[in-house]
Amino acid sequence: MKRLWLLTAFACLLLALFSTGRSSAQEFTVGLTPGLSFNDSTDVIKPPKPVERCHLIGVNYSVGWGGLYVVPTTATIREFSPFGVGFTYTYLQDLWGTMSYFGLQTGLRYSKEGFSYEDYKQEPYRTTFYEEAELPFTSLFHIEILNGYVRLLANAGVYFGYRVKVNRPYLESDDFAATDWEDTDNRFDYGIRAGGGFAIVLAPVEIHFECTYKHSFSPLADPAKNSEYFYNYTYPTQILLSVGLHFQIGRQFYQKEY
Repeated sequence: MKRLWLLTAFACLLLALFSTGRSSAQEFTVGLTPGLSFNDSTDVIKPPKPVERCHLIGVNYSVGWGGLYVVPTTATIREFSPFGVGFTYTYLQDLWGTMSYFGLQTGLRYSKEGFSYEDYKQEPYRTTFYEEAELPFTSLFHIEILNGYVRLLANAGVYFGYRVKVNRPYLESDDFAATDWEDTDNRFDYGIRAGGGFAIVLAPVEIHFECTYKHSFSPLADPAKNSEYFYNYTYPTQILLSVGLHFQIGRQFYQKEY
């Protein structure tokens, strides 16, 4: 009888220990709400980073080094152009309400570009400068660092332009001015542009520093200008360094509801 009592007491003890272990394990389990993250260092649940949307209106100034891509290959020299001004509209947006890394940019720009090259007769270098009005359409990628005080920027897109003025001193003559356009000149321009940089964010103002490469797909003149049998293609290029002052309009932070 005494042995039966001891076995019963031992069984009850095991059952109590097992029940206590299960109860402790259930109490330790924590369910996380979808869209929230668990912070191990503070043992608190924090919401994800808010999503940002923002409109930017800005003005910028740029300097450039113009060049010429020639087919067939001809020796060219880049010329420095210390003049380029622009008005820019930027919309920073999110993707699917969660990733604030994207944006769209457009505006108006007026600049002076130049280059030197050899003509088909292999004569000494000829320097050309022209002024152009352009309309860019750019897709923008950005990411914030240093608690949002700095944005890293990358962009790529297309542009459309019109060559307004030209200056070719080597064509100056009694019946033709250096600023005259020839019948074979192509004044409409289009091409691609891409670059990157960073922005200093001091809300509601941002200062942008960027480097951009621009490549035209519109030749300066009719490829058959010099010969109907041997075409000569001349595509302007330019490297730009720019600084811009942008003002934030309607900046919003919000958290998407799940």
